[in-house]
Amino acid sequence: MHYPRFSIIIPTVNRQVEFKATLRTVMSDPYPNLEIVIQDNHTTWGLSEYTLPLGDPRIKINRSNTRLPMPENWSQAIDFSTGDYVFILSAIVTGK
Repeated sequence: MHYPRFSIIIPTVNRQVEFKATLRTVMSDPYPNLEIVIQDNHTTWGLSEYTLPLGDPRIKINRSNTRLPMPENWSQAIDFSTGDYVFILSAIVTGK
């Protein structure tokens, strides 16, 4: 049976708590043909050091060398992904 490949993009920059919760949720999906693209927009807290030991082969990290505006960051993530279908997870953070 052919399963379409899905890419779920998690764009992130220095929101460690939110990133970890989102990654745990996405990793819990048992779909067999899933790619988890972490678009690291030049974080400073050690995202790779946290993510790599998780050992999930579905995870791919794309780190930008400098902080990018959101449209450019998302475009880079889409170019990096390999899925037949691509989803970008996004959050709105307020000052509450």
